[in-house]
Amino acid sequence: SGGLGQVVHGDYRLNPENGVLPQVVAGLSMATGGVRFPDVTDLSKLEAHSWRHSDSWEIGYQTLYANDNEATTVLLLGRAAVALSGAGTVLAVHGLARYVHDGEIVG
Repeated sequence: SGGLGQVVHGDYRLNPENGVLPQVVAGLSMATGGVRFPDVTDLSKLEAHSWRHSDSWEIGYQTLYANDNEATTVLLLGRAAVALSGAGTVLAVHGLARYVHDGEIVG
């Protein structure tokens, strides 16, 4: 939910210890996949109170279970995007290393 909050609201308070890039990658994937972020504008709702106090656990719960989102879809979209970006990074580093060393085995 931290990455989705960053994409939807441009707010980086939720889960700052996880780093911005992986959260934005996951958030973009979820946002394009139709995942709905809790309505944090209505101050009479728990979601708005949790948002104001940066309660990432409650916002995460609301995103997964109480916002008409399918929890497995939310998790699949977020995790798959981060896994694919990680695999892409590994392939890019591998290709760069082969280019730098002209394909020779170094060791």
